Amino acid sequence: GALANWSKLLLNEVVVEGAQIIKSEEIINTTNNFLAGEALPLIPRRHLWWYPADKLTGQLVAQFPHLATVKTFAEWPGRLTVVVTEREPKLLYCARPANSGCAFIDTTGRAFAPAPTFSPGVFLIWEASSTLPTLPFNLAPAPAIIRLITTQNIFNKVLELLQLNQFRIDRLE
Repeated sequence: GALANWSKLLLNEVVVEGAQIIKSEEIINTTNNFLAGEALPLIPRRHLWWYPADKLTGQLVAQFPHLATVKTFAEWPGRLTVVVTEREPKLLYCARPANSGCAFIDTTGRAFAPAPTFSPGVFLIWEASSTLPTLPFNLAPAPAIIRLITTQNIFNKVLELLQLNQFRIDRLE
């Protein structure tokens, strides 16, 4: 009882590192809400030794699909550091008809967030003839996504070299 509730053993401070798109306050609030209650009978969930790290990580990834990784570190006295990395959009997956929406895709093939409309050329676009599935979802295996992005980058370099040497492509089918 007394040892389980000793204030220096309770995770009363939550610090977030690495958040850029997602607000740190949102991660802190979700973490504090998760840590409310008991881990075991008479042992608070926010106890330094018994907080459920894997469940907390799963909760954060489920609530914030923009997160690629989450690691937690409990430190004396009573500090929990949550280190996150966010997914970086590399291409867009867009459903047809055009007003059905687009989603950001990272190099792992994960569609993780709705995407706004961009000017042509900002992102490589993968168009599909179906509606956009519920986010998040896996579009394709990581090697396929990486090959697609690499091919696009090579194509862009070729076009750049052609323009520098004053070549012109009149037609590409």
